[in-house]
Amino acid sequence: MGMANIVIHGQPLPWKSPYVGTRGAFSPRYHAKKIIQSQIREMYQGPLIDTACRINMYFLMQIPKSTPKKTRVKMLSGEIRPEAGGDYTNLRKFYEDCLQEIVIVNDKQVI
Repeated sequence: MGMANIVIHGQPLPWKSPYVGTRGAFSPRYHAKKIIQSQIREMYQGPLIDTACRINMYFLMQIPKSTPKKTRVKMLSGEIRPEAGGDYTNLRKFYEDCLQEIVIVNDKQVI
């Protein structure tokens, strides 16, 4: 199988667990997930992958506008790493969920 490149524009979002209350469960990322899934459907026209696969993900975090110039330079050079916006595991988990039933059958097949 070949390689597919999918680029999702916008600020990366971390996975958040659903809220469970007396009226059932509510997913705080439901609407964001639907928007991202529609973007993925537009970019990926290949077959649904049902075997083990490797997925490389890169997240580009936006530098806050209020960041001082000296700090901004250090961030752009990689001297200062992102601290806000979710850790890599939660970012990856959310986007693997978005890929399900469009690119991959289930996120447990990602190795």
